[in-house]
Amino acid sequence: MAERFLEDYDTILEFIRHSAESPRVQLRKFRRVLFKHFPFAVWYELEGRTAVILFVSDCRQNPRKLRRIQRAR
Repeated sequence: MAERFLEDYDTILEFIRHSAESPRVQLRKFRRVLFKHFPFAVWYELEGRTAVILFVSDCRQNPRKLRRIQRAR
């Protein structure tokens, strides 16, 4: 299972590398890409031409907790 998680993560990184501007901005300046096989998401922001990965979230969490994390950034 860990191997599949890492494969999903690598796929997301490749997607961000080639299509960083594709996902719409979710909150303020943050963008999100969902894992294909797991209830997780990679959150990142664009700084010029660089995508900065901020965190990986568990989508089963309370959305209020996620908003607090995002506001702290």
